[in-house]
Amino acid sequence: MELSEQQTKSQDERYRVQVTMDANGTLLRGEERAENLLAAIDKVVPVIDHQIEKYKGKLTRKGNKNGPSIKSKLDEEPASDIVRTKRFTMKPMSTEDAITQMELLGHDFFPVL
Repeated sequence: MELSEQQTKSQDERYRVQVTMDANGTLLRGEERAENLLAAIDKVVPVIDHQIEKYKGKLTRKGNKNGPSIKSKLDEEPASDIVRTKRFTMKPMSTEDAITQMELLGHDFFPVL
């Protein structure tokens, strides 16, 4: 989870909350802005819930009836001086899986090794 305050003209979007979760190698991401930190957190929760349901639906359509187990990184100790770190392992995947990852992350590209 990344929390930040930004200098914006609009007070309504001053605080930004970004949440990234690992769901068995699939990254789920949500980002929201609001006038205060608690409101931004409240707004990002339904976004992440939607991402989880969307991911579970894709697994169910593929035939996995048990659903995914979502591992949250929210309980880890926060690093005080680190602003942003992105580190993840890439696994071989089909074109369909790569498209799913792009949609869940809100990206229009996917890295290729």
